Amino acid sequence: MPSGKRETERKGNPPVNTSPSPNSDEHANNTVVETANTINANLLTVVGTVENRQELMLVNSGSAVTLLRRDAYDSIDNPSPLNPSRRLLLAVNGTAINVLGVYEVRFRLGAAELGHLVHVVSNVSQRCLLSADFLSRHGCVLNFALGTLICGEAVVRFNQTLGTARFVSRLGGIVTDDADHQPQATTKKDGAVMSTSPRRTNPCWK
Repeated sequence: MPSGKRETERKGNPPVNTSPSPNSDEHANNTVVETANTINANLLTVVGTVENRQELMLVNSGSAVTLLRRDAYDSIDNPSPLNPSRRLLLAVNGTAINVLGVYEVRFRLGAAELGHLVHVVSNVSQRCLLSADFLSRHGCVLNFALGTLICGEAVVRFNQTLGTARFVSRLGGIVTDDADHQPQATTKKDGAVMSTSPRRTNPCWK
């Protein structure tokens, strides 16, 4: 090879890589968005009855208020009229949940029959959502080791239901009062176990 050509190669600039660095903000943001859209999560569901109608219920201790979707309410034989509610419900992404009213529901989980006030809503994906208010009031315990929901003497096994993280986040509710729009904190009492950690676990019942 002529010496002139070798000299040109030594002096020439290396090719410039215009693709984003793996550590750049752009790459990190793209990765986060993609992960949020595709990650799978195990949803804790149990089978019970709402006013003698069997329902698959999502157990979500990270949501503040127990919800019943409008079509589940409509399927109840001769339900009591809805009472108005002044509480504002928000999903974790800030989207307002359309509250149609409140209704005292008779739940049955295993041998336990439990009355509870629910908010009837129209724009959630799950027909029935058992939240922190229900778990706390009735002293429920989530036993992840055995895969059971314990309500007093009643023990109900979790179903294995697969969903997406986005689906879960749509159901997470924050309750605020209409007057000041300040979030109301929920408390743990009566032995209820309410963990809101997003950490993935691998229980033996999977």
